[in-house]
Amino acid sequence: MNLQEMINASEIKFTLPQIKAFFLGSMLGKKPLVFSKAFDELFQEDKEQTNHLKNELQTLWTELEANKSKELSLLFKKDTHFSSFLESSKEQLDFFLTGLGLAGTTADSAENDLLQEILEELEDLVLDIEDYLLSDQQSNEESQAIQEDLMTIWNELVKLKQ
Repeated sequence: MNLQEMINASEIKFTLPQIKAFFLGSMLGKKPLVFSKAFDELFQEDKEQTNHLKNELQTLWTELEANKSKELSLLFKKDTHFSSFLESSKEQLDFFLTGLGLAGTTADSAENDLLQEILEELEDLVLDIEDYLLSDQQSNEESQAIQEDLMTIWNELVKLKQ
């Protein structure tokens, strides 16, 4: 059984892409977290349901750590199903920013102006996507524009973190 199947079979409320996003964020801050701390932070309410996944998640962590730049660039993939892309991206982005904040980097504590600007834009984008998904006025054109905004800002972060 692969990790995604194990997560699906458990009572964990997170998806594999959300876990990856959190782990990547927690690796990229000023004070990167070690696996055990990231695991404890992410699963603090679900420890009993996640202990059986700890070894597999440690393996995932090691793979992400070895390929941070590549994994960061692959975190968001364009999709023609804009609504589902925005829903999953909002969650992943929120998990990434939470992990990054726990590792000591927020828009307020960013080490340079460019990173601060990118993080502020990403934080605003999470809220914009959430508001947009709750609205009755969704259109493919606007969904595509939001997706393009996310990809542009994300690619700026990827370049900065390489």
